[in-house]
Amino acid sequence: MGNPHCDAVVKADSSSGDVADALRHRIAVLEKQLASNGMKPAANMEESLSNETMGFHDAISRIDHRNDQSWRYMGPFKWVVMVSIDEILLCIFKSFYACRDRPPFHDEAPHFYLNPLDKEIGLFHKPTVKGEHETLRMKLYDTLPSVRAINMLLDRFFKIAYPYMPILDEQDFRLAVGKLIGAKSGDDQRAMILGNGETDPAVYGLLLVALRTAYITLTGGSNQTPSYCFHNSKEELEYLSRQRIGADFIDLANQCLSVYNMTGDVCLEAFQLVTALRVYSTIAPEHTRYDIKSTTLSSLSNQIAYSLWINREWRRDRPDFDEKRDLLQKKLWYTLVFLEIDQSLFSGNYMAIGPDTFDAELPAFKPEFLTGFDPESEKMAIENIHWLEGYRGVLTEGINLTGKVSGNIKISVLEKVIQKLETAYDSLLNHLHGGKSTPSLTTKESFFRFSKLKLMLSQHYFIVGIYSHLIYYYTRKKEFYTASQWRYKVVHKLTTFLFPLLPDLVNQTMTIVSGSTDVFICGPLIQCLAQCSLFIVSAMVRYSHVQRALESQHNHRVLLETSAEYQDFFTEIQKHRKLLRFSNQVVLNVYELMKDKYESARRFSLITKKVTDSSLPTEFVLRDRLMKAGETEVNGLRQCNVIMEQCMDDPAITALANDYSSTSPTIFHPSKDILTLY
Repeated sequence: MGNPHCDAVVKADSSSGDVADALRHRIAVLEKQLASNGMKPAANMEESLSNETMGFHDAISRIDHRNDQSWRYMGPFKWVVMVSIDEILLCIFKSFYACRDRPPFHDEAPHFYLNPLDKEIGLFHKPTVKGEHETLRMKLYDTLPSVRAINMLLDRFFKIAYPYMPILDEQDFRLAVGKLIGAKSGDDQRAMILGNGETDPAVYGLLLVALRTAYITLTGGSNQTPSYCFHNSKEELEYLSRQRIGADFIDLANQCLSVYNMTGDVCLEAFQLVTALRVYSTIAPEHTRYDIKSTTLSSLSNQIAYSLWINREWRRDRPDFDEKRDLLQKKLWYTLVFLEIDQSLFSGNYMAIGPDTFDAELPAFKPEFLTGFDPESEKMAIENIHWLEGYRGVLTEGINLTGKVSGNIKISVLEKVIQKLETAYDSLLNHLHGGKSTPSLTTKESFFRFSKLKLMLSQHYFIVGIYSHLIYYYTRKKEFYTASQWRYKVVHKLTTFLFPLLPDLVNQTMTIVSGSTDVFICGPLIQCLAQCSLFIVSAMVRYSHVQRALESQHNHRVLLETSAEYQDFFTEIQKHRKLLRFSNQVVLNVYELMKDKYESARRFSLITKKVTDSSLPTEFVLRDRLMKAGETEVNGLRQCNVIMEQCMDDPAITALANDYSSTSPTIFHPSKDILTLY
């Protein structure tokens, strides 16, 4: 006797004569059977899935950071949050503080490197008085190098750094500097700061930031000065490398800003200085965390911009309309917009600049304002603004989801945005791969390549941050297979973009035409490496724990000999652990190459080494219990190992895994280790 329900499912309705009608009948019978068993029909199940929600800021409540001012504005993608949502990393980091009342939420860096910016930016300072102005002038005289060095560094700034930070009018700025230090001269004489009262203190600060920025472009990520580049001869490079343009230049620039009354009227020059300091805070080699100063400066610069109406389109029929100033304001505004996007991509927070709060049009190239100057840098800067604008929409769409604090977001909506982000990511990646085979023959080609890399790194960090929260979400729901699929997506991103990129960046990326534009991507690169190393270390500890658990089973050896499926599973775990150790060594060696110049690289190198040597306590139990020798698990792990092997077999990446002993000169000599484990 057959089951009438089963018979109804497998037999077509002969009276229908229509295949479609028969299929509909089968579905109706099946749904009726499911309903009788207490299950919802498929349509309702899909509706339930589409209403599934999650929040990116839930994890932040797991961290007590309220009494720590150094964290500024916490976001779901800050690395300390990434630690808190990973059950393995959280267990490891907690063990570091087992004997402490609470973790020390502050850096142990020397005061020379981490001056508290909030005490210097002038929020409550008195208006400018002559005494302060004169004091600044004397400090500037004691600080500045020779006139020759100043002019060479300014030339280098406008050739190399300016396209990334088009916040000045070159003609007006050089004129103001000329009035400050005298006529342009090639003599190696000390700059005489003229005692006129016309020069605004902001010009002092802008000059200091420009000199410091140009100076750090002399060396690449590994802190080595090239013997020749397109912008300077060997003799000029040697001369400039002997100058002392340290982080104290930025400290003095902050003091220049402090003479302004930020609660009163602020001039455009002061706003330019705030923006310049904000850009510098994202590339500063002396910083251990790039958000320490940039977040405070962000609040200040955005508020001033709105106060000065820089966010609004200037009506051309106004009698006071100035086309040159209008162009400068538009460049300043869009520099702020993309700084905000960058900050949000690395934090996961909402942008402080709303997409509907400005109507300033994109700047247009005006060569007539550059009489006597090379217009190439200006043209590159404006073209780059237009190019970045093409990505603003999709990035803002993603930021609006990750930044939502009040209430959750639908998973279905998030997945649609992820698809858009991945499409933009893949398109940019293909573009970079396509241009990799052709060397950069001009400064323009080199600049646009590094600009694409900078955006690519920001996107990479943002997407991997989203994946990490989805792993956390599905692990909490005990949907371990889905969580593992998002883990494999992280591996795919690391092996298709980040690791293949490393050899090009660490092997002295400066070419004879590029200068050291890599200074603008080293900060994002280090943050991506920090995110990557945490993921790798977590996986290393996870699979070590799984392997030990398998080996401790009483029938482990029997299964190895009798079950091909179990043997494959155990072999893939061993292979995966080996690949993870290899990957971790690559990251550590990249840190080693960069730590002579970048304090953040040295800090994360110390942190990564410490957690690499950690292990889970014996009583720890993995929440993910799906580690079984099933076909699905074996195939998933095997595919993951295949793409990792393909990446690690690259000779250039293999070379990075070899031991490295630093031979490059050291610029920074901190007196303490900057190892802060929160």
